[in-house]
Amino acid sequence: MYSPYGGYYPQNNMRSPVPQVQPSLGISQAQVDPFKVIPVASPEEAAAVPTDFMGATLLLPDFAHKAVYTKTFNPNTGLPIFLTFKLEETSQATAQPEPAPYDAKVEIDKLTAELEEIKKKLAAIEPEPAQEAKKKS
Repeated sequence: MYSPYGGYYPQNNMRSPVPQVQPSLGISQAQVDPFKVIPVASPEEAAAVPTDFMGATLLLPDFAHKAVYTKTFNPNTGLPIFLTFKLEETSQATAQPEPAPYDAKVEIDKLTAELEEIKKKLAAIEPEPAQEAKKKS
C-alpha cells in the first residue's frame, strides 16, 4: 500500500495484531519533574525567575558568586520560598602553620652526629678477635 505522501508501507493482514502491554509502575503520566535547573548570573536574577506553581523546585546555580539558590512554591501561603546556599572557602594559610626555612648546614651536622653515634655502637658490638685481627694487619 502506498501513502498519499509517498513511501511504501506494507500491510500484513495474515497475522492478528498482538496488543502491546506496557508495564504499569504506578506513576501517572502527568507527574511533574521534582527539579528544574536554570543557571543565573546574580542573586537579583535568581529572585526575578518566575516561581513554578506546579510544585517543581527551581535550582538556580550562580557560578560567579559560588552560590546555589532554590525557589519553590508554598501552597499554604501562596508565596515562594527562596533559599540561598553559598560556598565558603577556608584559608589554607591559617589551617597550616608556615614551615621553618630549610638550613642545609644544620641538616648535615645532624646527619654527621648520627653517623658518628652509629660508628661508636658498631665498634662496641664488634667481637674482640676481629679487632685483634685488624691490629695485626
